[in-house]
Amino acid sequence: MEKDDALRVIKRRAADFYRCFDSDLGASVLLELEKSFGGESYTRGDNFHTAYREGQRSVLVQIRRLVESGKNPEQIRLKTAETE
Repeated sequence: MEKDDALRVIKRRAADFYRCFDSDLGASVLLELEKSFGGESYTRGDNFHTAYREGQRSVLVQIRRLVESGKNPEQIRLKTAETE
């Protein structure tokens, strides 16, 4: 996939997430996801449960990132060796 095509897909995905969660219903769903999966992922004495909870949290972090970047998708840029 060309860089321009990849960037177009990323921008469209971010805009889709923003549209999805920018409504009252979407905000309600996001709040419920925050309550369920946004807390501490560490589980004392249980590495497997910690990893499981961290996986849930990481999905929520990805959703938040896409919603935030979807507010203005034209500002999204691909990271390259030149931009880092």
